[in-house]
Amino acid sequence: MGDEVTINDLVRRTLQKFDREESPGFSAELDFDPAYPQVFLLMVKWYWEPDRLSQQLLEFYRASLQVAQAEEGSSVAAATQQRKWAIARAFRYWREHFPEDFRSHSPLVERVMELQETMRRAGDSAMAEYISLDAMPEDTWLHHSVYVPRREYRRPSLGFDATSARDLAEILCALDYKLVRRIPFREFCIYAHLAKPTEDTPRIDECIQLFNGITIWVVCNILREFTMFKRADIIEKFIETTRYLYELHSYNTMLAVVGGLNHFAIRRLSQTWSKIDKAKKEELNKWTNFFSSQMNYGSYRQTVAQLDGAFHIPVLGIMLKDLVAIDAQAKDIMNPVHETLNMAKYRKLWGVLSNIRASQLKPPDTVPDLDKMRVLRAAINQSHMEDDALDELSESREPRQRDSASLTSEADLPSFSSWAAGQNPHVDTDTLTKNVKQMVDAVFRVYDKDHSGNISMEEFEIISSNFPFIENFSVLDQDNDGTISYDELLQYFLSANSLLRERFTHNFVEHTFISAPVCQHCKGMMKGIVRQGMRCKDCGISCHKHCKDHLVVDCSKRKERKGKKPRVSQANQPHAGELYCDDDISLKERLQRAEEARDALSAENAELHAKLAEANAKIQQLQAHISQIRQHTIGFILEQMNTLNPQHSSTEV
Repeated sequence: MGDEVTINDLVRRTLQKFDREESPGFSAELDFDPAYPQVFLLMVKWYWEPDRLSQQLLEFYRASLQVAQAEEGSSVAAATQQRKWAIARAFRYWREHFPEDFRSHSPLVERVMELQETMRRAGDSAMAEYISLDAMPEDTWLHHSVYVPRREYRRPSLGFDATSARDLAEILCALDYKLVRRIPFREFCIYAHLAKPTEDTPRIDECIQLFNGITIWVVCNILREFTMFKRADIIEKFIETTRYLYELHSYNTMLAVVGGLNHFAIRRLSQTWSKIDKAKKEELNKWTNFFSSQMNYGSYRQTVAQLDGAFHIPVLGIMLKDLVAIDAQAKDIMNPVHETLNMAKYRKLWGVLSNIRASQLKPPDTVPDLDKMRVLRAAINQSHMEDDALDELSESREPRQRDSASLTSEADLPSFSSWAAGQNPHVDTDTLTKNVKQMVDAVFRVYDKDHSGNISMEEFEIISSNFPFIENFSVLDQDNDGTISYDELLQYFLSANSLLRERFTHNFVEHTFISAPVCQHCKGMMKGIVRQGMRCKDCGISCHKHCKDHLVVDCSKRKERKGKKPRVSQANQPHAGELYCDDDISLKERLQRAEEARDALSAENAELHAKLAEANAKIQQLQAHISQIRQHTIGFILEQMNTLNPQHSSTEV
C-alpha cells in the first residue's frame, strides 16, 4: 500500500475484496483472507464516524445504480451489478465482525434501513435481505457470557482465606476481562486525543477504578491482620497469585497486584518481610522487574509479542500511553486539501489497536466461580482508603522505631524533612545549628550561580520566588553592603526556626502521574506506570520517594488541616512581613515597638485634632465675614433705592 492514499481510496480497495463474479449466496462465511477488511473497518473509525462510512457506501450504491440503469443490457451493467453485490457483502461483513458499531450508533442503523429501502425500490430485494440486521444475534458481543458451569460440583467458599491463589487469579482475570472487552473503540480515540479520561470515556474510567481498587484491596487484606506471621502468609499468597496471573496472561491485573505488594504501606513492614521466604521475595522482585520501564517496558513487550494470538489482557496503562504518544507524534492527515492519510501513523495505530481488539474478542480458558466473582467484586468496591489512612494503619501494625541516642551522633543527623517536621524537638543548639547549616549550604549550592560566597540582589529574587515568607533583601543584608553573606543568611534562618518548620513541612503521599513527571530535587524523570513518586497534597510539588527527605523547597500553599487548632492565636498573629518567634527577647522587642507605634499614633492624632480645630475656627471666621458682607450689601441697595424714590416723585410733579 502506498503512502499517499485517501480514505475513499481505502473504501474502494476494500470493496474490491468483495467484488467476485460467483454467486454471492446467503451465507455469512467469506472465502477470502479477511485481514484487509478487518484492518480497514477497525481503523476507519479513527478518522470517520460509522455513519459517514455507511453514507459513503450508500453513495457508491446509488452511483452504481445510475450506471446500471444507463447501460442496461450491456456488459457494463453486469459489472455494475457485481459492484452493488460487493457493497452488500461489505455491509454484511461489517455487521458480522463489528456488531458493536450497529448497537452503539443509531444513525448507522438508520443508514442501513435507508440502503435497504433503496435496494428494494431498485428491484434488489435479495440484497436488502442479505444486509438485514434481523439476522444479527441479539447482544452477542456485549452481553454473552464466556463462563460455563463447572462439570464437577464443589460447594463454594466465599472467604478470602479459603480461596486458593489459583482460584483468586482466575477470578481477578475474569473480572478484568469482563470490563476490558466492553471498552468501545470510540473511547480509545477520545483518550488518545485528550491524553486523559473524561466523561466520554466511562468504560476506560471503570477499568482504571478496578485497577486501583485491586491495588488498595491487596494492601487492605495484608494490613487487616494484627500479627506479622499472618501478614507474611497473605503476602506469600498474593505472590503466588501473581505467578498464576502471569500464566493466565492477565498482565493488567498482575500489575495491579504487584503494585499493591510494592505499596509504601506494605514495603515499610520490615518485621513482616523478615518472616517471608527468601525465594518468595526473589519471585516478587522478578515480577516487579518484569514491569520495569527500562527500554520502554521491554520485558513485558517481548513477552506479549511471543504469545502469537493466545488469550491475554494487556496492561491498559501502557496501551493508552502508546496511543497518546502515537497520536501526538504526527497528524492524521498529511494533505488537508486532498485528505491524504499519514500511512506511517496508520500502521503504528494498527499495531496497538489490533492488540486491543484481539484481547477483547479472545475469552480466557479459565472457569471461575460466579459466586466468588460477585463477592470479590463487592470486596474490591468497598476497599476504598486514602493513602494517609493506609499509612496510619501500617504504622499501627508496625510502629516506627526511633533511637533517641542516635539523635546526637553526627552520623545519624536527622534529615531535612525530619527537622522541618519538628520530629526532634529536644536537640541541643549545636545539633540545631548543624541542621540549619545543611539547609543554608543547599541554598548557596543551588542559588549562588557565580560561586562568590554571597547572594546578590538578582539571586535573592530567585530565592524569594521559592521562599514567599522571606523578609526583604534589606532586612537580611544587615551590614548594607549590597549582598547577603553566609553568616547573615544562617543567622536569619536560625531566628526563623519555628516558621521554617511550618513552611518546609510537606504533606507527601504516593501519587500516580498521567504524564511523565520530573523530580523537583534531583531533576530526574520519575519512571513507571503507577505510583511513580511522591506528591505534596498542599503545594503539589513532586519528587522521588528517596528524594522527599532531602527536598529544600518551601510549601508555599500550605493550608491548616481540618480540625487542627492554629499554633498562634488571632490576637498574637504577627503582621505581614513580621517573623513569629516565641522567645522572651523578641516578645519584649515587639511590645516596645508596639508602644512606640502607639505613642506615635497618639501624637499624630493630637496634631490632627489641632489642625481640625484650626480649620473649624477659620471656617467660622469666614462665615462671619460672609454674613457682614451680606448685611452691607443689603444696606447699600436699600440706600440707593431710597435715593432714587425722591427724584422720581419730583419728576412726576
